[in-house]
Amino acid sequence: MGKRYSDGGVNDRINFESINTVKDASLGVKHNIKIILLLLLIPVIGLGTYFGYKTSLKHQNNNNHAVIPAVADTEEETEEEFIGGYKVLGNVKIEKINLDAKILNPVVNDVNCTDDALRYGVVKLYGDKINEIGNFCMMAHDTNEFVNLDEVIVGDNIVVADEKGEEMNYTVTEIMHVSPEDLTVLLSNEYEAEITLITCEEGATTRLVVKAVNN
Repeated sequence: MGKRYSDGGVNDRINFESINTVKDASLGVKHNIKIILLLLLIPVIGLGTYFGYKTSLKHQNNNNHAVIPAVADTEEETEEEFIGGYKVLGNVKIEKINLDAKILNPVVNDVNCTDDALRYGVVKLYGDKINEIGNFCMMAHDTNEFVNLDEVIVGDNIVVADEKGEEMNYTVTEIMHVSPEDLTVLLSNEYEAEITLITCEEGATTRLVVKAVNN
């Protein structure tokens, strides 16, 4: 009886040790599986966090764009004006002879159309910009806007406005009668703002020239 008991006790101990070994191995496998699963989840969690951050950032940017107010351009744009297809550069007024006319640019698409532009009023003939240092020359027919230009005398006032409507006063300093070939009246003035008004007279054989400088 004791022998069988003793043998049985050994077998029981062996069985228990085997079971414990299996349990330990099973626990080890389970532990390793948990570690593997955790390792596999790390990049998934990382990607999820990354894309979540990108989505959040995108929404934040969209919201930022939505709340930024548009800044209005405070500089006023001057609307261009045309008469007969010719751009208006400014205006000339001589109260004494009731003259109040637009000054036109006769150049269209790099083509000078002075003869045609004269049908619509005063035309830039030559020179610098309006109301700047230099000699701005303009002309018109003596049967049209400059019909009474011969009544102007030295000392009379002429008002010229640029494209923006800014006016400048000029005082007549000289009146001449020249031939059509005399181009000296077109020479630039390097010291002050000057205007030159030209029209035909004596059957277009001579030119009436009125010069004025800024007061």
